Amino acid sequence: EAAPADTAVVALVGLPGIGKTQLAAEYAHRFAARYDVVWWAGVDGLPALKERLAALARALGGGDGRDADLVRAALEALRRGDPYGRWLIVLDDADDPEAIAEVLPAGGGHVLITSRNRAWADHYAELLDVPPLNRQDSVAFVRRRAPRIGPEDADRLAAAVEDLPLALDQTAGWLDGASTPVAEYVRMASDGEPNPVRPAADYPMPYHSAFKDLITRLRESTKAAAELLRLCALFGPGPVPLALLRAVPAGQVSPAVAALLENPSQLELAIGKLAQWSVMGRSALEAEAVWMSRFVRDAVRRRTPEDKREKDARIVRGALVAADPRCPDDPAAWPRYARLVPYLEPSGALESSDAASRRLVVGFLTYLTLSGDYATGGRLADRAAGDYQELSARRAALLRETGDYAAAEALDRAVLESLSGSDSPGTLVAMARLGTDLRGLAQYGEAYKLACWQRDLCADICPQDGAAVRNAQRSLSHSLRMLGSYAEAAELSGRTLDSARAELGPTALVTLACETEHAYDLRLSGRYGDALTLQAPSVERHRAVLGTGHPLTLTAAYHLWLCDGHGNVDDVHDLWRRAVDLLGDDAPLSLMMEAGVTRALRREGALGGAGSIAEGTASRCRDALGERHPYTIGARANHALTLRPDSGVRLLDAALADMTAAVGERHPWTLLVALNTAATYHAMGRYQDACAMSRETVLHAADALDERHPLSLLAQIGLAADLRMIPGGGDEADVIEEVALGGLTAVLGRDHPETVAARHRTHRLVWDFEPLPV
Repeated sequence: EAAPADTAVVALVGLPGIGKTQLAAEYAHRFAARYDVVWWAGVDGLPALKERLAALARALGGGDGRDADLVRAALEALRRGDPYGRWLIVLDDADDPEAIAEVLPAGGGHVLITSRNRAWADHYAELLDVPPLNRQDSVAFVRRRAPRIGPEDADRLAAAVEDLPLALDQTAGWLDGASTPVAEYVRMASDGEPNPVRPAADYPMPYHSAFKDLITRLRESTKAAAELLRLCALFGPGPVPLALLRAVPAGQVSPAVAALLENPSQLELAIGKLAQWSVMGRSALEAEAVWMSRFVRDAVRRRTPEDKREKDARIVRGALVAADPRCPDDPAAWPRYARLVPYLEPSGALESSDAASRRLVVGFLTYLTLSGDYATGGRLADRAAGDYQELSARRAALLRETGDYAAAEALDRAVLESLSGSDSPGTLVAMARLGTDLRGLAQYGEAYKLACWQRDLCADICPQDGAAVRNAQRSLSHSLRMLGSYAEAAELSGRTLDSARAELGPTALVTLACETEHAYDLRLSGRYGDALTLQAPSVERHRAVLGTGHPLTLTAAYHLWLCDGHGNVDDVHDLWRRAVDLLGDDAPLSLMMEAGVTRALRREGALGGAGSIAEGTASRCRDALGERHPYTIGARANHALTLRPDSGVRLLDAALADMTAAVGERHPWTLLVALNTAATYHAMGRYQDACAMSRETVLHAADALDERHPLSLLAQIGLAADLRMIPGGGDEADVIEEVALGGLTAVLGRDHPETVAARHRTHRLVWDFEPLPV
């Protein structure tokens, strides 16, 4: 039906097992009433077809003469339409059009061909490609064939066999009666390992044997193209970039293949020959790539002797080394890296000990870390052999990004110790990495000392190295931020940002990171307007350079939400869900945003939803970081704000004691817990206790942050509210409140939600704990 109305010959083409024969049979049965004669001929070469045509002649009343005469009689009868003008001849498995074209029926009827060879287009046939099943139909088929397989496993199985109907039938049929876990079977199928199947009566051979036969026929037809196919199989399945093929060193392949790779027109002809046999096609995903089925890849590899496989791996490694962009920190190069990553494992580079392979692995792991693909990076890093310094550093970076600071710290400390006594740029980098781990573990004092050491060493050995100086400044500003010295951190991160913009430009990865870091410091030091002015355009630059889903972009967008005092629940909830989808529930970025969702829900009065999320955050922080980590303590304090005062006060009292022990009584985190505890005392009617705690918080905040800092001002507003509830405290309360309201108006703006709430005394203001990037 898809062919033009006047078409006499249609060829259904596609891979073995794709359903060509089934489709032809379905057509013949469904539309049999349109024809006077339907004749099916299994074609295994010219003799077999002549035999079937002779049998047709007898069925049409042509007598019992010699087969050659009967063949001519059958073709003549079909041409004349005598005795039947409406006929359908089905030629099944007609893979050699050159051999049988001379006896192709002609006339007023129809010829339907099933074939793996697209060369039928040269013989006046209309080609119709038979695609795989769509995934929904594949899953439904698997579940009918094997009811024990659930929807998710059925989807995985369908993906592993590329929705090929015959493979689905045989694999699901075997699994239905087997105890093998579906996941293990899918792994075997995906890795190309021999997997047991259950052939059906109408196709008694395992599906992969059909591909073996196809490869054999191809080798007999065109040796050079077959050798090219073998080379492509080293990089398959899926898309195989032509640039990667051209990067193969000429000395590692046969002269025939080397000649193809050097001559674009000859390469196109060879690819066309492979496409003709349905073993390869143009990739729909990439313009400059060919596409290879997993089954073709497996069939080719099974023909490769074991002693040649290491040589094949060296070929792939050589191509990867030649194609390596060698700039993993440049987002413009990331699409090239992404195309090459799938070939890293089959190349053997992860296990290789040669210097070129090690550089390759480190570069790719760096790309995966910087591009935010921590899952792939972690998997490859685990499989990489060796414990050389750069590999250890890459492993640590991936562990750090996923929140396993303890494991990262062990690796980075070992690297730094191995460099002991070496005053080199490598030592500076190792210091910076270890400092990040220490901040993740809440060892802020040690991280600060290490950052000072890094700064001093940098000044001694490379004071003119802009990158090293910026790295040292970033380490120090990060540590100052975690210690609560926000103004000092802002001054330093501002200088770092100026340097990055001047030397690297506004869209460099380091510059973008520095913008968000400085915006954080500005906001934390109370300069909300300046932070918003910096972060808003920076988010747009992040999106333009990195895309909307990169972890750095999500971090920048989340901080923009924090800068905007009017940010709504939907915006932060969307960011949180995207972070969870990308990185998982327990990732540092996900936990950071989860705290923001709790804050937004609580401010809108959705205490039930806020409490549920806050409790989960506290639990995950405890599991990931430990009971005494400031982030766990802060998460418990946030949870307390969603509870009734008599329930929340116990959490807050404990959190205040724990936070004081963790970071000291004058750290902003301790002060915000104290502010919230005073608010809870007030709600319980414990006005004297609230007043005493508020007064102490005001004094400590003025000393630690400045009396015009928003946290100081909120503590003053709280103190005024407490004083009003104490006999004789009204006059002092009025004075304190007037000064604090003026400060909030100047710092936050007249219409900021905090300013409005303080002015109208609508509710007691509290301060949410906020986990910071380390």
